[in-house]
Amino acid sequence: FVNIKEGDGTLLDHMLIIADTDHGNARLHALDDMPAFTAGRAGGKLKTGLHLDMKATPLARLAFTALRTMGVDVQKFGGGTNQTSDAVSEILV
Repeated sequence: FVNIKEGDGTLLDHMLIIADTDHGNARLHALDDMPAFTAGRAGGKLKTGLHLDMKATPLARLAFTALRTMGVDVQKFGGGTNQTSDAVSEILV
């Protein structure tokens, strides 16, 4: 992706990939400390090279941030205690 030219940058500059797991502690199927990974700059809208400890924040915040960043007009995302309307501002440009 980094060698594929796309407009004024590379394909990776213009896309966003998110990878995560559905639980933190696999043995307990806990919702705490759930790791997530992002790649790409979403057209220059996101910062890269960061490590964030989101503590007890719902992973849905990352999905909500991605949706809003990519132009999807949603007011909230997730359900129950994992519902959010709060973006991960630390990664926004």
